[in-house]
Amino acid sequence: MLENSDINRQKYSVEPYIITEDLSGVTKYTATSISFNDASKLIWKIKKEWKIDNIWYMGFPNGEQDFKFAWTGRTLYTYK
Repeated sequence: MLENSDINRQKYSVEPYIITEDLSGVTKYTATSISFNDASKLIWKIKKEWKIDNIWYMGFPNGEQDFKFAWTGRTLYTYK
């Protein structure tokens, strides 16, 4: 859950939008956002996972885990 809010004394939770792309079982991208208006907007937190031999690694664009990246640019970022 990304957010808990109180509207008219009723609590609710916002489920995040999640996009996942698996490339040949070796590279996987996962993005999370609270809005799915546009995959090109800078509202996504993106994680990349990649496999070398039998070890899986993960990283984030520039090492940052903020909601400020575009899903459409996922393959262009440098992951740390």
